[in-house]
Amino acid sequence: MENVRLQEETPRLTVVIWHEISGEYKLNKQAELVEYYFKYRELVELHRRLKFGDAPRTSEGFTESICRELFGFVEVKGIKREYDLRCPKNDWKIEVKATVDHGGATTINPKSKFDFLYWLTFRLDYNCLWVKIYSYEVVQSMVPIEKKKAKRLNISLGQLEKNEGQIQLFKFDKDTKTIKNQTLKEHLEEIKCIK
Repeated sequence: MENVRLQEETPRLTVVIWHEISGEYKLNKQAELVEYYFKYRELVELHRRLKFGDAPRTSEGFTESICRELFGFVEVKGIKREYDLRCPKNDWKIEVKATVDHGGATTINPKSKFDFLYWLTFRLDYNCLWVKIYSYEVVQSMVPIEKKKAKRLNISLGQLEKNEGQIQLFKFDKDTKTIKNQTLKEHLEEIKCIK
């Protein structure tokens, strides 16, 4: 980065901020997440081209940071973690899971006590993020009784989609280095334009 004290401005946020401790300009958190997303997308494309599988595992640090940034959640520290984040407004316990392009599976501790599961699906074909939100009751209802004592349980988004869940859409914008809310209508119009 050049030694210039110029800042890129968008209507929503400042992309570059002055960091007092290091004495240099740095990307703000949302710009860092966008930068990471596009690097991860490159890695997924390489992974697929080399036939190593569908996609490498997404980083928990990355997915939890996205939820903190987009929803205002806070990190959980100093307790045995049965969930990933906490909503400070109403003290909800949040579990975060992530997959790529609507296909992957993940594991979950069936004994975890959380209020909501936020399932992030990175749609690399459209540079967007689908966040589906499920209650603890919905997640627990799909765990077979004989598996409730297991340490980890494999689940996929397809298993949960039979249940109603709230969905929120976001768009990664490489030019402005922002993550923007996207309505379903905007998303569907974009898909038509791309195809």
